[in-house]
Amino acid sequence: MCFCVEIQERVHTVNALGIDPTVDYVFRKIFGDPKNSVALIHLLNSVLELVSPIVEVTILNPFVEKDYDDDKMVVLDIKARETDGRWLNIEMQTTITTGLRNRLVYYASCLYSNQLQESESFTQLRPVISICFLSSVMFKQANSEHLRFSLCDLRHGLELTDHFQIHIVELPKYTDDKTTVRTAPGLSQWAFFLKSAQHLSVEELRSFFEEAAFQPAIGVLEMVARIPEQRHRHDSQLKAIRDYESGIEEAKLCAKQEGREEGREEGREEGREEGEQIGEQVGRIQLLQQLLREPVTETALLRQQALTELIHTVQRLQARLTERGLPE
Repeated sequence: MCFCVEIQERVHTVNALGIDPTVDYVFRKIFGDPKNSVALIHLLNSVLELVSPIVEVTILNPFVEKDYDDDKMVVLDIKARETDGRWLNIEMQTTITTGLRNRLVYYASCLYSNQLQESESFTQLRPVISICFLSSVMFKQANSEHLRFSLCDLRHGLELTDHFQIHIVELPKYTDDKTTVRTAPGLSQWAFFLKSAQHLSVEELRSFFEEAAFQPAIGVLEMVARIPEQRHRHDSQLKAIRDYESGIEEAKLCAKQEGREEGREEGREEGREEGEQIGEQVGRIQLLQQLLREPVTETALLRQQALTELIHTVQRLQARLTERGLPE
């Protein structure tokens, strides 16, 4: 029994498509191509859960194959507008950069402010919704996988407007697997697809995702795996992502090591400085004791005291010396 299971798992590994849908080229080919709008609409409805679901979208910057001809690490958002007038920005981020939060706010703000032409009324502004899928966790303190940010009063829980929303979907927090994905909610299914599709075969993908909206997405993975030029673009971007992440990790390790070395050196320097200060205060105490014609405390005993205690002793001896009218 165990032997058969092992063989079956190996077959699945061998037949896995090996195409990562979180790679920008593939993500945009799935959700940024008007031919696959059914997949984008299903994804949007799964995230937003609107009272009136989206039935049609217009992709404002449709996927263009030649944008990737130079094999650079292109990262483009998908911009769209749905029939009720909402402006939508969808993106996939495989790494969390330092300025990502500010960038999300900035681009959503641009999408909102750029709606109006000169002399148009503010009443013509339509809601802007930005959706960012993350391959890493940004908000470790939050248990929720899907976070929605808007303009609101935190103290009273009042929303100023629904015209500005940023949704962050943290993929690592989703825990569905092969045994539960078929019956999971729509967003959980997409999360599993984005996280795990590269490790699955076409047959498994068709089995797990029977709904029509997933079929164009599966078809894109199959096509990218089959066509050499497209496979090359995927592999080049995936390598660039891994090289970038590896560079970041290496930089962190180097910074940490340098920090340790600097800390040790600073500690040694601080130790030297404190030692010099203690020695100075010990000498002043012994000199003041001689001037006061008092027994001189042994150096070893004085060095056992903290620097603050020594300074206090010096101040006390100086005060006594002044009272006697002797020079300090």
